[in-house]
Amino acid sequence: MYCGNPQVIVYCEMYKYPINCNTHGYNKNGVLKMTNKQYYFLVFLLAGIGLFNIADYFLTLEVVGQGHQEANPIINAILYTPYFSIVKLLVVPLLLLLIAIVGRRLPKRCLFYTGATFLVYFVLMVYFKVVFF
Repeated sequence: MYCGNPQVIVYCEMYKYPINCNTHGYNKNGVLKMTNKQYYFLVFLLAGIGLFNIADYFLTLEVVGQGHQEANPIINAILYTPYFSIVKLLVVPLLLLLIAIVGRRLPKRCLFYTGATFLVYFVLMVYFKVVFF
């Protein structure tokens, strides 16, 4: 389905009737686009996830230093290697930056998944505070 021309009417699978892509917020593939306000909210969520990730790095080192075990089996496998720092402090922030850069082209539902990730990381930070500190 191509909808580059403002006059082109496409069949929207979601609503089951023809719509004008440019007046209903759909891109050329028929995917619902983000508004500027939603994009800025996405960037805010990504920045929060990045900060939570850095805090998680230091809190994990602190808690493991107290003798506790890492619950995430993937992170536990690389915890005592240099890859742990590389993944937590370089790879994850770079991936978040990539998502922010291409964020305007992502479907609107990306906000839901990013918000859910933000919420899970927030709950993890509260868990760290309540259980370990």
